[in-house]
Amino acid sequence: MTSIARKAEGPVMVIDTYLPRPGLRGAFLAGLAEEIHGSGTGGDSRVYRSLDGEAVVVVTEFRSHAEKIRWRGSEAYCAQLQRLRPLLEHALSRTCEPVAANVASDATAMRAERSAGFAREAG
Repeated sequence: MTSIARKAEGPVMVIDTYLPRPGLRGAFLAGLAEEIHGSGTGGDSRVYRSLDGEAVVVVTEFRSHAEKIRWRGSEAYCAQLQRLRPLLEHALSRTCEPVAANVASDATAMRAERSAGFAREAG
């Protein structure tokens, strides 16, 4: 299967999953709340904690991919990471775009890709 990488033109969501070091989830949440409310995130953030007690998930919406890039390159963001990193065991970040705007074009591209693959196999 071919993956088509592109930068979203509209809003993007950044989904960050953090695994704080054992026993430090409360401290991480407190520090994260202070960071989000103090310096801002450059976007609209919501913080969740997993029901299993292990992970913290932050979902941040940016108006554009460029806005996300600006925030992630800022001094404020780098300083935030430096302050929170000692509390973390692991972190994973994904940038996502809304699906509804792209469903039709992606589905058409996937059907064309499948058709081309079947034609090669039959030929």
